Amino acid sequence: MQRFKNALQLALAIVTILGLITFSLFILEEAFQTIMFGTWPAQDAQDWDTVLAGTDLMETTVTTLNIINYACGWLQPLAFIAYRSYGKAARFYIQGLRSKVFAMSPESFNGRVHTFIFRPQQIVNGDLVNNRITVQTTIPNPALIPYRICAKITVIQNRIIIRQHDIKSISVL
Repeated sequence: MQRFKNALQLALAIVTILGLITFSLFILEEAFQTIMFGTWPAQDAQDWDTVLAGTDLMETTVTTLNIINYACGWLQPLAFIAYRSYGKAARFYIQGLRSKVFAMSPESFNGRVHTFIFRPQQIVNGDLVNNRITVQTTIPNPALIPYRICAKITVIQNRIIIRQHDIKSISVL
């Protein structure tokens, strides 16, 4: 009888620990979704700074979720797989939402490093230019083709200026 009680206590302890892990992950998932829901009315209002702040909060939340999941989520393998997938999906949503913010309000990224697709409309003194953005680059023979650029965004006199020394990477699409 004592062995049965000990086994039952051990089983209860294991279930409790696993429950604490998955419940914490579940609350973080709910927090992420609440933030996501908050970005929807901000998008409707075209309040892109609020949407971008929401993506930052989502990033923090999914990072915490991933830390917990990788630290101890593996104790419950099916939950680990599910929350790993959720974390990947959440990061994809963040990336997509930041792309939308950049398309609608690139000035919201002032001082931030961001990766984006740039489609120049003209070349002026070797710089690639479209309506709102100027990319100062030393690309030999620049062309009016799409580029993927990772760079620090700078706003100067209501224009987005990407300076050569702020470019982390640039490649032709």
